[in-house]
Amino acid sequence: MASKTFFLVNGWDYPKDSITLGSIITNPMHPQLALFKPETIHSPKSVSKKADYIGNVTDDAHHSFGLFRTFLRLYGLGDEDSFHYDRKRMLSYSIYGLESDSFEPRNALKTEVIEAERVAQFLRAGDYTASIFMVTGVKTVKGAGVTTGSSKGDGWKVRLNVDGETPVVFALELVELKASAAGQAASLKGLGADETVEELQDRLDRDFGKAIFTVIDGFDEENGHECKIVASSPAYLDLLTAGSARINVSLLKSPSIKE
Repeated sequence: MASKTFFLVNGWDYPKDSITLGSIITNPMHPQLALFKPETIHSPKSVSKKADYIGNVTDDAHHSFGLFRTFLRLYGLGDEDSFHYDRKRMLSYSIYGLESDSFEPRNALKTEVIEAERVAQFLRAGDYTASIFMVTGVKTVKGAGVTTGSSKGDGWKVRLNVDGETPVVFALELVELKASAAGQAASLKGLGADETVEELQDRLDRDFGKAIFTVIDGFDEENGHECKIVASSPAYLDLLTAGSARINVSLLKSPSIKE
């Protein structure tokens, strides 16, 4: 089974209802800006839930990165004005109320999408060469927490938590939809479905420009399955190297900390 690819959203600003299954977007960096949102997805929806998860950073420090751990390392716990912790010294993290909603698009939805007025206008403007993307999976979380070591390395731990009543979107699954010159749905393919990390990185660089997205290997904490993780590079300002706009992936690995 091919590993899934997840696109991280840019922070904690997306309530669950702001990004819906079946939505059509033109740029994975802006999933809330939909050209079209269907009233129904014409397919059964798959829902999976995990009440809580606790991850030890040292468990994956030298292997692949947890999907939500990567999100936390990049965006923290949202509003951290009261305490700025060192994300590179995170020891463990926890997730509360993790949920995944997904579906397999059927032909009826593909036809509806291509015939939608705003989608048709966009495709005609690009002479039917531009890609559009359908949201086929949404991952949400209700709360999270971290345990971090002291910046002085003396083993002190700080526990921070964020909880909310409204689930927040942190990752998406997307499929790419191409249309023929006759205005018909020609192909539907999951982004990264049959590509290596390097191949997907090259394609995103060609389609959107270099240093816009960064792709890494990871795993989904919900089920332990391997996956590819994609995030928009400009959002990583505190993790970028001075000479490159590409993420220095080694900075996502936490140094050993004295307990």
